[in-house]
Amino acid sequence: MHQRVGAKTVFAVGALIILIVGVAGLVFLSQTRQEDESLARGPKTPVNTVSLSLSSATSKITVGQQMPINITMNAGTFLVGAATLSINYPPDLFSFVSFNPTPCLPVVLTAASVSAGVASVTLGSQPGIPTNGTCKVAVLTLQALSVSKNPATISFNPQTQVAVAGTSTSMASFSNQLRLQIN
Repeated sequence: MHQRVGAKTVFAVGALIILIVGVAGLVFLSQTRQEDESLARGPKTPVNTVSLSLSSATSKITVGQQMPINITMNAGTFLVGAATLSINYPPDLFSFVSFNPTPCLPVVLTAASVSAGVASVTLGSQPGIPTNGTCKVAVLTLQALSVSKNPATISFNPQTQVAVAGTSTSMASFSNQLRLQIN
């Protein structure tokens, strides 16, 4: 014995199927759009560190010329109170000239020092006003001493540290090196 399915039941089942397919389609499109936006923004930097980077206006310098090297910090939302910046350079190719703070971390907590090709300085924020976001922290100036056959490497020394409010260990991360050709 066959039961007849009423028009209302067929309509209800059809509407339910259309609703399920529509919701699934919206979820799929929403996820695809989020993935596309994420790819467009590029790779994420680690959110659990304060990244430091080195940059200069040029990659070539002549003997006797001074080279300002910018040190930039990206702290994101971390509140930075101080940073010890230690930069490696080949002492046979460069001499230390200066380490100047910027408004980002304007207080010199420990004066600049130089030892065996490592220039260091400790800088701090204004008392009670920690720094966050992205800013130029300091400018290291080196003077070229002699011609280099290969590009000279300027890099962060592992002694570089960043003090963040609420933490007891350094939050510094750094990976780039600066390569300078001396003519």
